[in-house]
Amino acid sequence: MALSPAHPGTILIVEDNPDVRNLVRNVLHDDGCRVVAATNRAEALTALTSLRFDLILTAAVDSTAADVDHWEPLDTLRRAAVGTPTIIFTALPPATFSGYATRGFAGLLGKPCDTDLLLTTVRGVLAETTTGSTRG
Repeated sequence: MALSPAHPGTILIVEDNPDVRNLVRNVLHDDGCRVVAATNRAEALTALTSLRFDLILTAAVDSTAADVDHWEPLDTLRRAAVGTPTIIFTALPPATFSGYATRGFAGLLGKPCDTDLLLTTVRGVLAETTTGSTRG
C-alpha cells in the first residue's frame, strides 16, 4: 500500500554505496515518497540547510575498527535536522547501536534490508510524524 499522495513524505537518504543508495531511493520513490540522496554527511548537512525533510535514513560508519566513534557522525546529523526523525541504516551488528532510541533516533535497520521491512519501518515513522509523536 502506497503512502497517501497528500502526505508522500520527503526523505533524505545518506548512503555512500551507490547500489544501495539507488535501490533505497527507487523503493521509496515507487512508494510515493519524494527522495533526496546524499553520498556523505557533508552533502546531507548542505541539503538540510535548504530543504525540509519528514524523515532521514542515514548509513552509519560501517567500520569495525575499535577507534571508530559510530555515534559522532550520526549525532551531528540528527542535531542538524532538529525535529526530523532519523533512522540508522547499518551493516554492523544491531548491538553496536543498541541505545539508538534513548539517543533520539527513530529506528534502526540492518543491511542488507528486505524492501518490505524498509517500507514498513519508513511508513511507521512517517505515520508517527503526521500524528505528532515522533522522537528526534
